[in-house]
Amino acid sequence: MKHLLVIISVILFTFSLAGCNPGKALTGDAKTEVLAYTEPMADTLLAGLIANDYNEFSKDFDEAMLKGIDDNGFADLKSMLDSKIGGYQSREVTGVAEVDENILIVYNAIFEKAPEVTIRFSVSVAEPHQVTGLWFDSPELRK
Repeated sequence: MKHLLVIISVILFTFSLAGCNPGKALTGDAKTEVLAYTEPMADTLLAGLIANDYNEFSKDFDEAMLKGIDDNGFADLKSMLDSKIGGYQSREVTGVAEVDENILIVYNAIFEKAPEVTIRFSVSVAEPHQVTGLWFDSPELRK
């Protein structure tokens, strides 16, 4: 449970920073360029979640994310997601923005028990691009 509280704290802190600066929406070629490197990262992360494989899930994490979601934190997160919203099924990009030194991608996702889950996924602008934040939100997760 301690690890889940750490995950929630990291997520809320990062989300509050993103909330302070809505960033610059990316469209057209800029959006396409960003999605060319962020979509494979999101695919890897979600494949790791599906396979219950922490190494795959965290492959592209920066140091703060590795500390915020370690093996035990991953197990807690996976357990919570599985029990409340079920397994991941699909996603669609609904927004891309540059926020400070990060790219924030927002997805509408479908999970087995929740057809409307918002996933927010942030990646560093600087190379090597690394995952700097991850948030799941749905009414089912708030219960």
